[in-house]
Amino acid sequence: SASGELVGPERETPGLGLDLVSSFQGHEAPIVCCRYSPDGDSIASSSSNGTVRVWSADDATPSNRNVTIRTACKVLCLEWEPRRQKLVLFGTSLGTVKGWNVDSKRFVFDVEVSKSLTDVVCVKCSPRDPVFAVVASTPAKGAEGARRGSLSLWNSRSSSKIADLSVGRSADLDSAVT
Repeated sequence: SASGELVGPERETPGLGLDLVSSFQGHEAPIVCCRYSPDGDSIASSSSNGTVRVWSADDATPSNRNVTIRTACKVLCLEWEPRRQKLVLFGTSLGTVKGWNVDSKRFVFDVEVSKSLTDVVCVKCSPRDPVFAVVASTPAKGAEGARRGSLSLWNSRSSSKIADLSVGRSADLDSAVT
């Protein structure tokens, strides 16, 4: 919500049967993204002011993983590493992907994906291997502005690039992305 809290419907929605389960308050700017951990025990959320929060999914049972992380840039996307379930990756508006270990409460890597493609708009982890895919792009121009971007694969253990993948019809790695 714009007030910076994660909320659900406050009463049953006709035809859907949804009830508010938990309400998380603490963000000071609009929320950009949120993701459940693969085990369902934690939630990571990011707001437009560069704050990332990790919450216990059950607000009645606080977790030692609960933390507020402040970055110097917008966090545009979040992803949990599904195998170990203790690593949250977030893509930034500075062309970087940061890896946060929720158990040790520290950054374990901060990689620059691109100098020219400054928005990391999507990060997705492999369900089997210590690999994540990154879509980096130029900032959007206007409501329907075309973005130029790239797709790359990274090793989450060594923080090294594995490959650049073409997302266009040619071998041009700087292709249109949404």
